[in-house]
Amino acid sequence: MASNPFIIQPPGYLTRFSRIELVPGRLPHWEAYGVATFVTLRLRDSLPREKLAAWQEELDEWRREHRQPWTNDELNEYKARFLGQVEKWLDAGYGSCILGDSSNRQFIEDALRHAAGTRYSLYAFVVKPNHAHVLLMPREGESVAGIIRDFKRYTGRALSSAKTWKGPLWEDEYWDTAIRDVEHFNRVRAYIKANDPALAFDAYGE
Repeated sequence: MASNPFIIQPPGYLTRFSRIELVPGRLPHWEAYGVATFVTLRLRDSLPREKLAAWQEELDEWRREHRQPWTNDELNEYKARFLGQVEKWLDAGYGSCILGDSSNRQFIEDALRHAAGTRYSLYAFVVKPNHAHVLLMPREGESVAGIIRDFKRYTGRALSSAKTWKGPLWEDEYWDTAIRDVEHFNRVRAYIKANDPALAFDAYGE
């Protein structure tokens, strides 16, 4: 079987033996080493300030009542209650949506592919007008946080002239979910493809 230039190794899954570190931030990030991760990035202007402020206030109150580390039930509640709402707002198309421009979208896609097969395995992604979904796994010695930081820095500088607002291109925070098993992995791949079947990338070509 021919090697896949985007994949260093097959995806790893989260188990009770996985090495996990909590990355500080306004949103919880668990760096699970050797585990495939689903990441959502959004442009800085992608959510209305008033909606985001109310959302953050509700999230802060919920976090005060649910101290980390969270149980699986608490984590599922967090995803359904807070991340699910953000997904709906993102899909509503708020903001300038500069990634809807084909040249800007292509630049982001090329940037994601650039380090694939060297810094990380890239399994799937889709670039939407105001956000992007990515399924990847860092190689040994790399981290999701480091990869996302460098990606934001590079693309933010390159697309600075395309922005219609002052400040960074990307929102500081991102949403990430460690993949738990092959069924979860395939559900995420299907979700990414369903966002836009014509534009979504799948390293397995399915």
